[in-house]
Amino acid sequence: MIKITEIREFTAHRVETQDNTYTRYSSMCWTIVMGESEEPVYDCAELEEAYQKCRSAPK
Repeated sequence: MIKITEIREFTAHRVETQDNTYTRYSSMCWTIVMGESEEPVYDCAELEEAYQKCRSAPK
């Protein structure tokens, strides 16, 4: 039986692009939403760059 030793809360971001929906868990951990599942994005550098530009853009 698995014994849980700690539970922590964290924040993820749902990111919409013109073509897809992604979930960003960290700068190196992105998934693409495919229906009811999520698949890992292995090369996320371009996504992270666009994310950082969007976050730093004046509102």
